[in-house]
Amino acid sequence: MYLSGIWILAISLTATVASEDKHVLQQSLQGPPGAPGNNGIPGHNGQNGLNGEKGQKGDTGEPGVSGLFGQQDPPGKLGPRGETGEPRPTGPKGNPGECPCLQKSAFAPKLGKNYPPPEQPIIFNEVLYNDQHHFDLATGIFKLQGSGRYYFAYHVELYPNTTTILLMKNGKGIVGTYQTTLKAYENVSGSTILKLEKGDKVWLKAHQESNGATHTSYFLAYLIFES
Repeated sequence: MYLSGIWILAISLTATVASEDKHVLQQSLQGPPGAPGNNGIPGHNGQNGLNGEKGQKGDTGEPGVSGLFGQQDPPGKLGPRGETGEPRPTGPKGNPGECPCLQKSAFAPKLGKNYPPPEQPIIFNEVLYNDQHHFDLATGIFKLQGSGRYYFAYHVELYPNTTTILLMKNGKGIVGTYQTTLKAYENVSGSTILKLEKGDKVWLKAHQESNGATHTSYFLAYLIFES
């Protein structure tokens, strides 16, 4: 028993000495570091991480470059008719516009009674046409309201005398007709076209002291075109 314990102690001391000698031997024999090894094979992708917290609002960026214009779409369908709006107040009166209308001027009076006084405008008592009122029935004078070319005509019935009928313009005879009749009714006529200016005056007169114009005589004129 005693010998066995001594034997175990001897073995333990021997092992301890051997271990220390081995450690000393390793420190004495350690060589330089080896060369780095090759890169390892990449590992597999890791799993998605959790959503991070919302960051703060960033600064406003610079305006981007304008994009190209897109193609125009075809017109859309006509929409439904809108409701009638409320009446609005009448606007102010506009400026007078230029009238493209043609001027109108015409007259046709009838003598109405026999033997008008000579050497003055013949006064016609009956109106056949004078819608524009350019012929003055009180004076027997036609006063031009606008410039243009006018047609004039007169038809005078005579009995039983000698008469000269004159178409007057501003006091000057333009057309004259002479006729003598003793025992029968005769007609004397005349016509012309005159270029007249606004404000001109035209009338008819009997030249003889004793004329034979009867009530069936008449005088007429109308505007052909303006100038």
